[in-house]
Amino acid sequence: MMPMDPDGPIVAVDLETTGLFPESDRVVEVGALRFGVDGRESGRFERLVNPGRPMSPAAERIHGISDAMLDDADPAPVVLAEFLAWLLERPPRRILAHHARFDAGFLGRELSRAGLAIPDLRITDTLAMARRRLPGARSHRLEAIAGMLGLDAGPSHRALADCVRVRALWLAVDGESGPFLSYPVYDPTRGRPIPSGWEPLARAIEGGWRLRIRYEGGTRGSGPREISPRRVIEKGGAAYVVALCHLDGFEKAFRLDRMSALEVLGAGD
Repeated sequence: MMPMDPDGPIVAVDLETTGLFPESDRVVEVGALRFGVDGRESGRFERLVNPGRPMSPAAERIHGISDAMLDDADPAPVVLAEFLAWLLERPPRRILAHHARFDAGFLGRELSRAGLAIPDLRITDTLAMARRRLPGARSHRLEAIAGMLGLDAGPSHRALADCVRVRALWLAVDGESGPFLSYPVYDPTRGRPIPSGWEPLARAIEGGWRLRIRYEGGTRGSGPREISPRRVIEKGGAAYVVALCHLDGFEKAFRLDRMSALEVLGAGD
């Protein structure tokens, strides 16, 4: 188990990959930025990773990392062991990532392939935080939010530059005040648990309770609606709750990171 220090630093993490699917795609870059609650940087980690397979043209168009750039890079087992050692130098109080489920999923898959232990770590999602704190933004993608807030950090979709953006976003919206949606590093032997910060949802599923939520997205807009949650699933790298929507009268899937409020009402159907 990797210790988390309540008095330790905050670490922003970002992974660049060959594609969107952790089951089949691979990590090609690891970036991390260590900083304090005052925003002062105290360390950084930046390494390319040889994925042992060709880069997809679509991924290269996004982050600009080519096969030639990765020829001399170390493979994932070497880089990830070094990254975890760097992280343990000063155990963090919190780890951040924008779309944390993506990074938690890829990190766990790569550690499992490498035969390395899956650390007991949770990664706080600044995407969900941005949706809650900045509901009027046209887009909550990291580069869009950074542009809106004037947080210029260099090229988009390179790991360390995106870590700088995550730190700036965290500080700009006072991330320390919560609430937090966090994802555990994925362990393929255990399956996907409900992310921390959603314990009331887990209890509602178990008890058959009805919830009132505010949902940012979908055809019904951002107004409140009532649902009876059934189960949590993963689709396209995002977590969803499948629930009976009492507004529409049938089951729908709601992305957890687009739910900006949740209230337990009691008995379900």
